[in-house]
Amino acid sequence: MLLLRSWLKQESSVAGNRRFLWMRKLRASALLLVLITGLEGLRRHQNTQQQLVRQQQEQLELLQVLVRDNKRPLSDWAAWDEILAFSEGQQPDFVDRLMRTTALLDGGAVMAIYDADGQQLALEGVDRQERTSQSLLIRCLHDVLRERLRQDADHLPLICPSTAGPLVGGIAVITDTAMQRRSDHSLIYLVPLLSASDGTQLQSGLRSLADQLVLNGGVPPTAQDGLRTVQPSLWTVGGRQLQVRQPPSGERLREEWLTLSGLVVVGLLLVLAQRMRWMLAQRRLQLERIRGERLVNQRMRNTERELTSLLDQVQIGGEGSETKAFACLLRRHEDDPSERMPKQGRFERLAERLEMVLQTARSLALLDPITGLPNRHYFLERLQWESERSCRIGKPLALLFINIEKFKEINDTYGLSTGDRTLKDVAQELRHLIGDDDFLARFGGDEFSLILNTEDLDDRDEAAVRSYAHGRAFELLEKLRAQASTQPERIKFNLSIGIAISDPCGTTAEEMIRRSDSAMVMAKSRHERHISVFDIESDRDAQNNYRLFNALQSDISHAPERFSILFQPIVDARGQLLKVEALARWSNPEFAAVPPDVFFALAERYRLMPEFGRLLLAITLQELKKLRQDLKQPTLPLALNVSASQLAQEGFGTMLLAEFSQQRIAAEGVTLEITESAVVEASVELTDNLRRLRRAGCKLALDDFGTGFSSLRLLMWLRPDEIKIDKSFVMSAADDLIARQIVRLLCTLSRDMRLTLVAEGVEEEVLFQLLREAGVEHFQGYLFSAALSHEELAASEGCFPPRYPPDPVIAKKLIESESKVNRALKLQPGGAA
Repeated sequence: MLLLRSWLKQESSVAGNRRFLWMRKLRASALLLVLITGLEGLRRHQNTQQQLVRQQQEQLELLQVLVRDNKRPLSDWAAWDEILAFSEGQQPDFVDRLMRTTALLDGGAVMAIYDADGQQLALEGVDRQERTSQSLLIRCLHDVLRERLRQDADHLPLICPSTAGPLVGGIAVITDTAMQRRSDHSLIYLVPLLSASDGTQLQSGLRSLADQLVLNGGVPPTAQDGLRTVQPSLWTVGGRQLQVRQPPSGERLREEWLTLSGLVVVGLLLVLAQRMRWMLAQRRLQLERIRGERLVNQRMRNTERELTSLLDQVQIGGEGSETKAFACLLRRHEDDPSERMPKQGRFERLAERLEMVLQTARSLALLDPITGLPNRHYFLERLQWESERSCRIGKPLALLFINIEKFKEINDTYGLSTGDRTLKDVAQELRHLIGDDDFLARFGGDEFSLILNTEDLDDRDEAAVRSYAHGRAFELLEKLRAQASTQPERIKFNLSIGIAISDPCGTTAEEMIRRSDSAMVMAKSRHERHISVFDIESDRDAQNNYRLFNALQSDISHAPERFSILFQPIVDARGQLLKVEALARWSNPEFAAVPPDVFFALAERYRLMPEFGRLLLAITLQELKKLRQDLKQPTLPLALNVSASQLAQEGFGTMLLAEFSQQRIAAEGVTLEITESAVVEASVELTDNLRRLRRAGCKLALDDFGTGFSSLRLLMWLRPDEIKIDKSFVMSAADDLIARQIVRLLCTLSRDMRLTLVAEGVEEEVLFQLLREAGVEHFQGYLFSAALSHEELAASEGCFPPRYPPDPVIAKKLIESESKVNRALKLQPGGAA
């Protein structure tokens, strides 16, 4: 009751001067609700009608199915010599012997035989009450029989009423078994529309259909509204076509309207509940606002005196480091505020003082809450200003980046409170050691930034500033170590200092921070000397690396034509082409030829491989199609390199197979070359990708085999189709006995495991002969061919003989060398094994 009373009070207070507007809104809302309800009711009415008509149509289709199912046994009996003979009076025992005992009459079915004059010869399946001429069933049979004779039709479907329910079937002309003799006698066979063997739902639907059928002769369809003729035609009482009534929708409509009314009532109750909740919240806010206004007046009178005293103290503060750092933010714009104060009113003075409070609050926001030093935001503003000033006057700027070494261990060992105390101690000691005009700030975490004041230097060239900054850094470290020796109870820590000097032509603030941070990282790596000065020469490689990354990223997105694919042949001992390996190349006008391992490492490092890999895959498949067409080898196999990040990428296998399908390239003709390091850590994504690709038919090859640390385990887990001997083994096999023995073992291993063995880096004839003697059959290297474009490969016609033909003298020497090696190995301990 209290809530309802508060609601009504709030409604009356809101209505107040807007009573007529409120009434108009109420009328409009009511009309809108009635309109929406009417439209929704009409929609539901139409949906109900459509649903009932659709259900009736489905039930009629079931009726037609039943008629068609009944036609087969009717046709079989009508085309039977026995029943033809009975209708001609030759076999009088046919009814007792066959017709009355047939299983077709089980379940309430009816069978009748009539002669050409419409006289009943036999009737089975009908009880005594139904046999009277006045029954609807007998009338229906005679009427449909006359209609068949009138139409001279071989078959008519019919449906007749009975005391047990509607019967569905047909009437057919009796013929002999060969259908050569056609009589004028008729056979009728009917089955119940409602059968006990039907399901509950089916019985319910057919029962509702039976109530809608017009089975007593009816009237023509045009004589009564709501009737329509069933198609295909079914004949019934009176020799008329079956009609069906419009399905009744009254009960269903009542249910829909009741549901709609309930929804409207519930919606109105929810709206009223939300309205009451909102109005009560408004009343609560109004009461709180009134109380707040009373308290504000009292607080303003009490705080004005405190603000006046506080701001006067800030204005007359000393020239200490903090006051001087924020003096520009606290200085008032008026020339002489004391003279204007008496001339202003009380609220004007209060507004002006509040503006000063806001300025002071902004200044305090620029302080680090732990150390009391300027924070990172304030430091960046000051560094930006100093950098612009340095560029303007042409004098270098010195920036020191100071880091507390192993600060994380201090936090983990002693707790966060001790770590905060350490930060305070370092900040306090640094503040005491720097000059008044130096700018010290906490950059973040365990790092401090110091902008040195070089105004007092006689010579302010770059070398002098560099020497001065290094001396100041060394002085800071020495004084901190001296103070630490006098305080044995304090936690021991070391500092690393990175120094950056701006260029004479000016250096941006962002670049100064990057250089000092890089120098600080270098200083941390020096165990004895904890000071490092940034050198532009030592940074050139990293700078070029970053420029290279920018160029690579730009070309991937905007200049894909700068990437190309070459193919290096994989051949047999005669130089016949077996397979091609796709190799990527990148041509950028700003750089010389960039090796693939360099730009692939950049793509991996900066996470460009998903987009880069899709681009190279598209180019590779297009070039492969051209190569296959030029060589007239539509199934030329392809070796495709896959990186570790691609294998660990979710959905990579699906994407790869989709590209194959789009380019109409069979997965069976693709060998995926992966390194041992790529599958050392078998993640869920990697396992799923490999499973999908292997299931699609892709082959797997272990590239650079033998350079990892888990090769044998990988052979058991991965079960590759191919092994590529690492180039290091191939190159050293001519001189190193161990390398030669490893090649032999790999040949034996691949032969026993039925793997393809490929030797990479075959560049000399001696190596080629040695590998052939060891049992290697597949080769790849400059001895046969370098990586070529698809046009150059097509010109070769798939033949790449060794550039230096085999020399029998060399082969003989190799055989002698092999025998010597074998004897040497047998003489070594364990050699026989």
